[in-house]
Amino acid sequence: MRPMYLALSASLLASTAMPAMAGKADDTLNWATDKEVAVVDPYFSVTRELVIMGHMGWDGLVLFNNETGEFDPLLATSWEWKSNTEVEFDLREGVVFHDGTTFDADDVVYTINFLADEANGVPAQSVVNWMKGATKIDQYKVRLELVQPFPNAFAYLANEISIMPEGYYENSTISADGTRDLSKVTPIGTGPYTVSDVRTGKYVNWAKNDQYFADGPKGTPQIGNINFRTIGESNTQLAELMTGGLDWAWDVPKEQALRLEESGQVQVVNEKTLRISYLAFDVDGSSGQDYFTDQKVRAAFAHAINREAIAKELVGPASVAIHSACHPEQFAAVSQQLV
Repeated sequence: MRPMYLALSASLLASTAMPAMAGKADDTLNWATDKEVAVVDPYFSVTRELVIMGHMGWDGLVLFNNETGEFDPLLATSWEWKSNTEVEFDLREGVVFHDGTTFDADDVVYTINFLADEANGVPAQSVVNWMKGATKIDQYKVRLELVQPFPNAFAYLANEISIMPEGYYENSTISADGTRDLSKVTPIGTGPYTVSDVRTGKYVNWAKNDQYFADGPKGTPQIGNINFRTIGESNTQLAELMTGGLDWAWDVPKEQALRLEESGQVQVVNEKTLRISYLAFDVDGSSGQDYFTDQKVRAAFAHAINREAIAKELVGPASVAIHSACHPEQFAAVSQQLV
């Protein structure tokens, strides 16, 4: 039986583990979650599944490097800040979309201006509303203008802003309820994988893009096919994992995952995600109890709580307690007001 893997938590990119998980006989990685994928689009489907598929099928201007903490050139080869709200990008030449059309500045300008226009109805406005628009300088150079200085601009460009071909959404319409009908839009990007087959709410199959550029930070695709399925019942998912129908599942309760690991047929991988959980004191007594309106009580609890144990034992071994400054009102400001 080929190795099977199970992730306790979702990761933005699973490409580093995928070569070991693909079935050698059919060069295919099969994975599933309980989420239905209604639209294969990184902007109009805001599920974690589409975050992963978005990186598979589309590229952004830059890519965050988890090892160095820097931003690597992707569809852009270099950039220069002209002011606190203007940055110019030189674009990669020789890149083609999945439909064979050539990538250039027109695609970047179209994508950014489409996203920046609130009338186009992108659901996650906070992801796009920091951009004022883009201007073409020449065929492979664009200027991006921000609404105002925004420190997270490159983080969003790396993780959220995928470049579409010019005119990509022209065949879609906005319905009376404000949703965009993408039924006539074929998924097209420049990414390392291309959609080979899709059935709404059932599955999305991907095939490697043999034309993907070899010198980019994503590397070249190593698995022939990556197939996603929607399996609503977690027990069905795990049964298929145990019998070889799936190679990868995620978001499995800790206790259940550890029991499966004991079988020797499943490898449990616990990884960090971009999520922060926190506990806060009821400093104003809104719960009806006034224990934590007292600064000394809050300080005592803060001293006594073993945050490392909570992170490791309740969340998982990949979790860490973040040592950062608390909001001042947690300790001093509010207590002084209440005295």
